[in-house]
Amino acid sequence: MKKLIPLLLLSLLVAAGVPRAEAQEAEWTWQDGDGNERSRAELDAILEQHRAWWESDGAEGVQANLTGADLTGAILTEALLFEADLRWADLRRADLTEAILTRADLARAFLWGANLTDARLAWIPTQGSRANVAGVVGGA
Repeated sequence: MKKLIPLLLLSLLVAAGVPRAEAQEAEWTWQDGDGNERSRAELDAILEQHRAWWESDGAEGVQANLTGADLTGAILTEALLFEADLRWADLRRADLTEAILTRADLARAFLWGANLTDARLAWIPTQGSRANVAGVVGGA
């Protein structure tokens, strides 16, 4: 019963229209490419800076560099990752539903079990990429 309550609460949040990234537990952490533990709030700040960079054609914000980051289980639904650097990133079981990954660098990224349903994957560099896509859900 204890396991059903969190699932029920998450279902209610999704049904209420709360974006799934906001539903991710505040305690969820990830590691940057240097192995430093980071918070969900820090990931959200990186994504906000990346959006500002993209929307301003580079005049504002900072392009996301998540090279080597361990983002296992991250909820990145509808994330704007256009031209983000995700080389060697561990995105196992990440939810990238409707994420914009156009021109993102996914070289050697680990995507086992990731959900890419309706994600935009146009113009992904493929030469030498060797991304591990085993078990990907929603891949075309």
